[in-house]
Amino acid sequence: MNNQNSHDNNQQSENVQPDVTPDSTASEQSTVWPMDKPGLEAQLRSLEQERDWLYLLLDHSRDAIYFKDLNSKYLRISRCHPAMQYYSETEEAIGKSDFDIFPIEHAQEAYDDEMRIIATGEPILGIIERETAPGMPEKWVFTSKMPIRDKNGKTTGTFGISRDITQIKQYENELQKAKDELEERVRERTKELQTTNEALERRIGQLDFLTAASYEMAQHVGICELGNAILEVFSSRLKVSTAAVFQFSDNKYTRVSAIGALADAAYKDAVEAAILQLNLSRITAPEVVRKWGDIVPEAAPWTDLSEYPGCIAVPLLADNRSVGMLLLFSGTDTEQLLQEERNVILTLAAQAAVCMSNALYYLELDEKAHLEGELQAARSIQQRLTPNKKPDIPRISLKGLYSPAYEVGGDYLDYFKNDAGCWVVVIADVCGKGVPAALLMTILRSAFRVEARSQTSAKQLLCAVNDSMQANLDDRSFVTAICLIISPDSSTMSYARAGHPRLIRITADEQRVETLESDGIALGILSDRESFEGTVSEVSVPLHKGERYLIYTDGLTEAFNLQKNTYGISRLHSVLETRMSDTTPEATLNAILKDVKSFTSGAPYHDDLTVIAMEVT
Repeated sequence: MNNQNSHDNNQQSENVQPDVTPDSTASEQSTVWPMDKPGLEAQLRSLEQERDWLYLLLDHSRDAIYFKDLNSKYLRISRCHPAMQYYSETEEAIGKSDFDIFPIEHAQEAYDDEMRIIATGEPILGIIERETAPGMPEKWVFTSKMPIRDKNGKTTGTFGISRDITQIKQYENELQKAKDELEERVRERTKELQTTNEALERRIGQLDFLTAASYEMAQHVGICELGNAILEVFSSRLKVSTAAVFQFSDNKYTRVSAIGALADAAYKDAVEAAILQLNLSRITAPEVVRKWGDIVPEAAPWTDLSEYPGCIAVPLLADNRSVGMLLLFSGTDTEQLLQEERNVILTLAAQAAVCMSNALYYLELDEKAHLEGELQAARSIQQRLTPNKKPDIPRISLKGLYSPAYEVGGDYLDYFKNDAGCWVVVIADVCGKGVPAALLMTILRSAFRVEARSQTSAKQLLCAVNDSMQANLDDRSFVTAICLIISPDSSTMSYARAGHPRLIRITADEQRVETLESDGIALGILSDRESFEGTVSEVSVPLHKGERYLIYTDGLTEAFNLQKNTYGISRLHSVLETRMSDTTPEATLNAILKDVKSFTSGAPYHDDLTVIAMEVT
């Protein structure tokens, strides 16, 4: 109601004097309103109108409106008051309190607020309250409470109005929840990015170290110098101070080099015997040997190794055969060290095994004084490093041919299955001839085999090998390469090249020869990863039954005849277009070799001849 109008009407009522007859007694006196006064009817109409407005507000407002006396009991409530859940008429709530309707905690809080308003006369405006009642869902209201005063300003009760803002509160809660979830996702993503960045930095550090370590080990062909280099790279990376490297030959291990307690010459025989007693030749992957001193207590060195409860035994395997063993003793938890550095240990071990394999071959031929013997040994090494069996690739028949022009060559031919189940097929041509090119080819082979473990992209493999080979190539050296990665089901293959002759395809139906385009600069020319990657394009090639493919080095097309003319790509295409009853890879290679020999007419080869023929069966 309008408080000012109510106050004015009360003032007007006081000025109206009732008619009382002189001879009447007090009990018989009655008030007679002078109906002839012009303002009285207007005043009554105004009061009736305000009453109607009040009832209209109480009956139809969606807010909870209530009036209470000094004892916090209801004098009047609106129809939207929560008490109407229990009463059919608003009059039934008169004389009741919040303790009759709400839980005691809520009722007590409301009671304390109203007593404070009555005591201080200060209203409570715009507070948000949680309102609960038995059998009712949780509700949030926006409440204002104020004192009711009479015409003399004395507080006679309290008045309140509450608006249901549950939906708004729910929206706020949902918005806050969404905000919290977003912030949590941002935190998680930030953490993931930080973790990824840290992992990337660690990987870059590992690659830099591995490149330098591989180069350092590859510089040594003497078995003792190589042993020292192997211990140096392992001890610097793993922070071990006691270690030994052994070569394996004639079914026994011979110590090549050692540091720490194992370096004492008096312990050499005891350590070698301990390896045989522990049967370490059985292991094919790095593992922790626990309490090995307890197994061979009579061996003298163990007293100096009491602070090391275990050691890491690292087998050195080249082409699936043992060439040596590495023992590493660490003052830290060996299990944790192996877990944290497993990838580095595996990569270093693979490179060390190749280097040791080479060193052992050189050691076996050391008695030969002339260069021919050394070159023959190198040729034997290269032959061992080159696959000589047809790979068991689903739906694919493949045959390779590698014929060096001299005792050793710089061409690289390889095919192998990686950890992702894909088959990697590679042909590469190292710039140069003879022993230097052959050594670079060995390092290149290690780089491809290490970097290809989980690769499915030929382009990314070439990029990784380019990074790995930077330390091994000078300003005058480079390598051309072509790479195919065949999917596990042999339905497609990824094709990329680095400055190498392009892949050739012979169609199944028309025996038409096609050259599959792909750009790429040679390995070793661009050291920047991004620049090199930008030059290399990758092609995904679907493999259909009856198709044939050919990859080769330029020693084929640049073969000279006696007149110094080159064999050329056109003549090669002509041979491939010839309809043959037998289209197997063996038949294809035989046809090419026969035609090359016919063309050269006995002229010597000046470059390595390397070819891989492939048929989709």
